[in-house]
Amino acid sequence: MISWRLAAEFHRRHPGSSTVIETHPGGGQYDCLTFYASSWVAHLNRVGGFDVPSNPSGARIDFEDLLLRCLCEGGFREVLDEMSRVSGFEVPGKVPPTSRETLAYRVMAFVVGAFALERVDWEWRNAREDTSGYGDQGKRDAWMKHFPLAEAKAEELRESDPFGCSLYRFWFLMRNGEPCLCFSKDAVCWSLEGAELDLVPIYQSSRSIGMVSGRVLGMIRG
Repeated sequence: MISWRLAAEFHRRHPGSSTVIETHPGGGQYDCLTFYASSWVAHLNRVGGFDVPSNPSGARIDFEDLLLRCLCEGGFREVLDEMSRVSGFEVPGKVPPTSRETLAYRVMAFVVGAFALERVDWEWRNAREDTSGYGDQGKRDAWMKHFPLAEAKAEELRESDPFGCSLYRFWFLMRNGEPCLCFSKDAVCWSLEGAELDLVPIYQSSRSIGMVSGRVLGMIRG
């Protein structure tokens, strides 16, 4: 929950600077939300820590200083300010308007936060298994088959797709290891029943992440 909140708000501060993908560096032992651009990369380790390997100074936020600080007074803002600084960005005085991609991440953070205390395991997983160790892309390809409309969208290759792979644009909401929603960074969502929902018109009419997220939660079966 905390890692997604940080990822969404960091992207909200610096839209267009990078896209968020899932990576497993270090021989596959790490589980990261990675901010990727062709000349810049930063890893937000889901169990704590923020590392900017593209920064020659070796700037980072250590494991102990990240998650616990988010739970203290002023914590999220202070951690986000430091993430901006170690990434080489200025701390914005005012956040830019929410883009489609930022909207997608903000809703994803809200949705996974709604299930934070559930006994069932809920998580977002990328459609691309990007790992330097063990992995099974075939499993994630099988998840995509549950969402034929999204699968058709994935046939479109964009110049901005990391490493020439369109699957990085898509995420699955997993419930106990099984996909129940498909999400694109274009802020479009698909249900197992084949329904498609564009989140932008809902957000433009309400300016409420909670209202948009409520519509997304309503698409979950069972």
